[in-house]
Amino acid sequence: MLASSTSASAEARGTQRPALALRTVAPALGLIASRRAALVLMALFLGALALQALLPQRGTVSELQYTLWRSRYPTVARASEALGLDRVASTPWFWALGSAIALSLTACTMRRASTFLRRGPPPRGREAYLNLAPPPVGTSPAGQPPAGQPPAGLMDIAASLRRHGYLVKLGQDGLSARTGSLGPWGSVVFHGGMVVLFLGVLVSAATRFTGFVELAPGQIFQEHSGYLVQRAGAWAHQEPDFSIGVTGIGVAFWPDRSIQDIWAEVALQGTEGIVAQGVVRRNQSLHLQGSSLTLGSPFGPAAQLSFRLEDGHKESRGYVNFPVDNSGSRSQFKVPDTVVTVHAELVGGWREFLENRYSADQPRLKFVTSDSHGAATEYDLPLGEAVTIADGELRFEALETWALFMVSRDQGLPMIIAGAVLAFAGLAAALFIIPRWITVTSLPGGGWRVMYRTPWGTGSLLRELRELTGTDTEGT
Repeated sequence: MLASSTSASAEARGTQRPALALRTVAPALGLIASRRAALVLMALFLGALALQALLPQRGTVSELQYTLWRSRYPTVARASEALGLDRVASTPWFWALGSAIALSLTACTMRRASTFLRRGPPPRGREAYLNLAPPPVGTSPAGQPPAGQPPAGLMDIAASLRRHGYLVKLGQDGLSARTGSLGPWGSVVFHGGMVVLFLGVLVSAATRFTGFVELAPGQIFQEHSGYLVQRAGAWAHQEPDFSIGVTGIGVAFWPDRSIQDIWAEVALQGTEGIVAQGVVRRNQSLHLQGSSLTLGSPFGPAAQLSFRLEDGHKESRGYVNFPVDNSGSRSQFKVPDTVVTVHAELVGGWREFLENRYSADQPRLKFVTSDSHGAATEYDLPLGEAVTIADGELRFEALETWALFMVSRDQGLPMIIAGAVLAFAGLAAALFIIPRWITVTSLPGGGWRVMYRTPWGTGSLLRELRELTGTDTEGT
């Protein structure tokens, strides 16, 4: 008897444990799936994004820019670094917050979708009523419908509703009809699209890579040699076998010397020798193996210089890029294999030369050299000519255009696009597909009562009901 009692109590405890676990987990699941939790988490996440936008982020700005900001605001910089706000997108709390939002939005969407699948979209909106008179006697034998069939008047109403696109369910005492069922589902699709969009943003923040490089015609850039500026997410693939070759750059100016257009002929080579060639214009892109090459607006003149020592055994050749601003074009470079530093300025009609390869005012390099002893010498070097400097010959070979190219990779971009399309489609369905519900029940004294509900267009409810039922009876 004792053994039997012990066994029964053990079984009771075994059955209580799942029930206790369910009672413990259910409130947590309900909280996660609540709209209030989703809104609070979204507000916190937007606050984190605001901090990321307001505070300089390492990996998205150059180290020099960050150092200058840190020296200007040392107290704010120390607090930002202590809280991890200098790398918001890489902190564990940012990813935990993002994961919580994705989980909450997913739970909300699944709960709403499961309710719709089980019961259909519930009727919503203001109710409107019409009382219809009983059908005239003689519409069926002895004024009564055949056994097991709905009354004749109800059949007429059902036929009218079907002609107007309603899905009708008939019964002995009335009918129920609905149309626009895809409208409520639009909100489900919208929230599902927001989930995909949000996950795409998280994946993009983790895998996005952006690198900037300045190139002139004839130059080839290999990624392993390093970018001018590089910005990368926590798990970005930064150094694949990817190269950029520029065969030509063209530029056009307005009469006020501002840039009108710029274009470049480029060739991209990816893994396994795959090559893409094409012409890209300003703010346009060329794609290859998940990488995107975009031509930016910054540009400038690139002077091709060569330096040959007097013995003729060694020659160096390369471009010197001159930044463009309102005060002219200036640059600084070091003569190869010497201790001479050159402070150069590009003068003359270099804009006209870059545009049509002709200028009445020939482009020239005016520069001052300084050696290790501080001795300075001034030069004026026209295009195509050479000067003797530092036991060698410095020649101004050619003048080309350099341009800023941006290489980017973003594994989250397809998810962002798909989520945006889903969200837009769901929003359009929710706004433009108007759901309507109609219920027709019999009145005690004969006739029918029509109840109509819709969340949209309540001012036209009675008019549409009269059109559907073919009556002028007043409604409430």
